[in-house]
Amino acid sequence: MFTCKYSRKSISGDYVRATIGLIITAGLLLAATQITIFQYIFAAGAILFFGFLLRTFLRQFSSFIVTETNIERIGLFKRSLSWNNLNNVTLKYFSTRRDRKDGWYQLTLSDGIIKITIDSELMGFDNIMKICSDTVIQKRITVSETTSDNFTSSGFSLMGSGQPHEELMDPAKDE
Repeated sequence: MFTCKYSRKSISGDYVRATIGLIITAGLLLAATQITIFQYIFAAGAILFFGFLLRTFLRQFSSFIVTETNIERIGLFKRSLSWNNLNNVTLKYFSTRRDRKDGWYQLTLSDGIIKITIDSELMGFDNIMKICSDTVIQKRITVSETTSDNFTSSGFSLMGSGQPHEELMDPAKDE
């Protein structure tokens, strides 16, 4: 069993981005004196940045407890998913550069009822990926070609199982 949280570095960066975006869009919205299309655009931007700020706040107080039998999100919106009931796995990669050398992964786990989504900013994400890839192999879960390619590019082939989970149960500390 191990516990995963989002790092202070990723959370603080998201707070900065959300706050700056909200200040700029809300400021431009308030500066507009006539109702024009720009006010609607600024209002939409302000709503999006406020949503991002709220999401960051929720992530700050969320953690994941991962065991050999399940993964559980602790926080305002609690969810628990048994590895035995897992039947749908999706791994997406979002690039921040044209050369695809920088970006993040988003892992979505589902049993048909409960859905848990985490991203690679989570400390211990590699440990979860290892358990997930072993579960996919063991249960012979069918995944998309994109998901399979993303697992392979992140170092977790879905073609065979590697080392036991116990060797991975100590995620990196927050720096």
